[in-house]
Amino acid sequence: MGVGYTAPDGFYQAPLRVTDKVEVLSWSTDMFEEDTAMIGTGAAHLFAEIDAVDTNFILRLWDTFPNGKRQLATTGYLKTSHRELDDRTTEGNPFHPQTLSVPVEPGKIEEYVVRLYPFANTFKPGHRLAAEGQAN
Repeated sequence: MGVGYTAPDGFYQAPLRVTDKVEVLSWSTDMFEEDTAMIGTGAAHLFAEIDAVDTNFILRLWDTFPNGKRQLATTGYLKTSHRELDDRTTEGNPFHPQTLSVPVEPGKIEEYVVRLYPFANTFKPGHRLAAEGQAN
């Protein structure tokens, strides 16, 4: 599939003291026209403006069947104050050493690289790859 660009989108996740409703941002590919295998590690590059000094990103990638049923393909998690990458990072395989906590500067757009757990999946014709993300 390669690296691509998608127009900015956004959502507001209210603090738990305000509501317990969880907002989820989602994106989906077009339907696959042939068997498409994806194997290995991956990374999601998110550009976000956060209004707090820290939050957690939770990502899920789904294999969505033509009838709407879904199967989880992989997940990824990142505590934004631990976004630092070190020299073990390679394309598609970020490494967060978790040794330094750097508060987020509220209101500043930052790039966050979320490591996706290794996975293997063959997306069948008519299926879609869907990504869902939330911050809390």
